[in-house]
Amino acid sequence: MEKTYSVFKIPKKNGKFRVIEAPCDELKEAQRGSLWRLTKTFPVSPFATGFVTARNIAHNALLHSGQPWVACIDISDFFPSINWVLFTKEVIFENVEEAAQIRDLNFHDFGDGKGLRLPQGAPCSPFLSNLYLMRFDWQMATLAEKLGVTYSRYADDLVFSGQLRKHVLVCLKIAEDILAKMGLNVNHPKTKIRHSGQKQLVTGLVVNVKANVPRRERKRIRAALFQAKRAGTELSQKDQGRVSFLNMVNKAVRPASNIDLIGARKAIEHL
Repeated sequence: MEKTYSVFKIPKKNGKFRVIEAPCDELKEAQRGSLWRLTKTFPVSPFATGFVTARNIAHNALLHSGQPWVACIDISDFFPSINWVLFTKEVIFENVEEAAQIRDLNFHDFGDGKGLRLPQGAPCSPFLSNLYLMRFDWQMATLAEKLGVTYSRYADDLVFSGQLRKHVLVCLKIAEDILAKMGLNVNHPKTKIRHSGQKQLVTGLVVNVKANVPRRERKRIRAALFQAKRAGTELSQKDQGRVSFLNMVNKAVRPASNIDLIGARKAIEHL
């Protein structure tokens, strides 16, 4: 099968562009089959909340609600920074054939000097990135537990929260050092450290008291619902998405929905 990708840019909210490397239809279908097999073969860490069934940004934010200090860091150029050579140092395969199949189907050389790497836009890249950071997640969670800090990760967004700022900062420093050895760099302009007296945001949700959609967004949703009802019209597709997002968050903050992440906290106590 010829590995062909369409490379294009889409605008971001900040005015910049995100490069997308989309596989052709035949390759995408094969990668989706590979993804199904991967999820049946490899586990991901309980601290990863992105690209994992039954976990989402709300579960990620919920872990850090009501904490005096919350810190968030972002990894630059996430998927393209994970190349095959680095990947094989972190992930153990059952046999050579399994490794070759994963490499040939899901890694690609785009001629940018990074070698065989994860594409930004392929079905398996999110899951494979979780595999790559499996050992890192456990390292950070174990350290965080010793310092009384909570750790979680949503894709390339890492979150630490706790009672003492100095302990959160220790986790940030060690995380950055380990990531650098793995070929991953922290996007420093996006690093945020907030006290409970400030607005604490985790993956777009306010966590000062509980995980919730920001007040301005909730007001916007209520206004859209009111206008649609008064005019007797349907919500726009964008507003429907906002309502769905709010419902997702409200559902996730119910205690029963966070059992798996509570289990993650307990898991490191037995290391």
